[in-house]
Amino acid sequence: MYTLPDSIKFRDKSPILENYPALQLYTTRNMRPGTFIDWLWGGLNYQIEHHLFPTMPRNKLKTVMPMVKDFCAKNKLPYMVDDYFTGWGYAIEQFRNVANIAAKIVNKASA
Repeated sequence: MYTLPDSIKFRDKSPILENYPALQLYTTRNMRPGTFIDWLWGGLNYQIEHHLFPTMPRNKLKTVMPMVKDFCAKNKLPYMVDDYFTGWGYAIEQFRNVANIAAKIVNKASA
């Protein structure tokens, strides 16, 4: 599993913010595909491909996955894939982080 180094921060002037494919690859991850997961998520477990090609029909995302993985490997970009429970764990952790930031903003504004 590829995880981002703690040193990566997307500051206002970060060049990553101007590179659409790289930004999508660094900020999203897939859930490991499989018959059940593909059915359960309706193809949206291919979040990387969905973010790179937002207008592509969901049933086609699986088709471009090998091309995206190849692109990532050739360009030394992450292609993050997690199993179902790990993926949900990361999502919940991120929700918690956003909630904590929002609480700090609200507390600061009301002080």
